[in-house]
Amino acid sequence: MHDVIELDAASQHLVEAYAALDRFKPKCGPTVQRFIFLANETIVRLQNKGARAIRDFYARHPEVKNPYASAETPENTAAAEPQPSTPENE
Repeated sequence: MHDVIELDAASQHLVEAYAALDRFKPKCGPTVQRFIFLANETIVRLQNKGARAIRDFYARHPEVKNPYASAETPENTAAAEPQPSTPENE
């Protein structure tokens, strides 16, 4: 879970860098913004993959308490139920 949180922070830093390039408009801005966009897509994909792995772990091991779960959110109750295995999740 710590990695998922760090990936979120890294993604936010890329968003800030993108916005700074947009404000200052250097000649290399559009090229660098494209690289930032591509890097952020990778970060988001890895973050989602990690979050799915955590969700699936707790779904397979309901006896283990998820310290990140909040009792009020419906997705946490769904995560406690076994999820079907799909090629995307593996």
